[in-house]
Amino acid sequence: MSPITVDEITQRTARFAKDAVRVCWVAAKLRPWVGEVPSIHARPPSEGEPNWTVAGGLARFTVDTCDEDFLCRSIGHGEWHETSADLRSFTAWALTGRAVPHRLPSWLHTDQHAWTGVWTAPQYITAAAAYQQAHDRVVAEFEEQQRIQEAERRRREAERRARVAALAAAPPKPPAQQPAVPEQGRRTAPRPEPEWQVNLPSREREHLHTAAVAETRLLLGVNAQPRHRDGDRRWALGTPLATVARRCLHIRTA
Repeated sequence: MSPITVDEITQRTARFAKDAVRVCWVAAKLRPWVGEVPSIHARPPSEGEPNWTVAGGLARFTVDTCDEDFLCRSIGHGEWHETSADLRSFTAWALTGRAVPHRLPSWLHTDQHAWTGVWTAPQYITAAAAYQQAHDRVVAEFEEQQRIQEAERRRREAERRARVAALAAAPPKPPAQQPAVPEQGRRTAPRPEPEWQVNLPSREREHLHTAAVAETRLLLGVNAQPRHRDGDRRWALGTPLATVARRCLHIRTA
């Protein structure tokens, strides 16, 4: 069987199927036709394995939880995996329908071969079909959400452009007038010091200081003495007084 080509073994398999004969080609070495027709790769007994073993062409489908992307988080990660069994068990499965040939939607790459057709259990085929339906549904929903979001983004962008165009076409507004400040709210200039106090002779200023001291004793009962006799404006042109208790008092002569 080794020299047979892919076309020849495919035609031979089709003639068997026409006569309702199911076949499974067994290859002790990997050939180009392995996996193109219902077939397996069998490994002979060895020191570690006393029985013939199905080393390739037997697969199962699993769905594992995954957080890699949106699809995996929604439906998990579905994948075909290569598996093995002893040749006696596989023969029993194939004869009783517990293992059937199945064409994969994509290549199943293993360490030794790339498979397009495998043998598997019917429940794995059902699980793979259900997973594909869920996958297509989630993809369709995701694409629909993307379409709605893109349409909303374009709508907001069109509204923004329309507002900008309207502002550019509108005539300029006149500058806003400042409200009039009421008379009572206006600040008035500080009242100047009376010139008669600024230009008062020193003799007259002494009389004012003396009068301030006397007025303090009369009104407040305080024995105070003038602390400074200069006419500097730091005293607001008044009379600074000092008492024995070192308390200070300032008398402004109006």
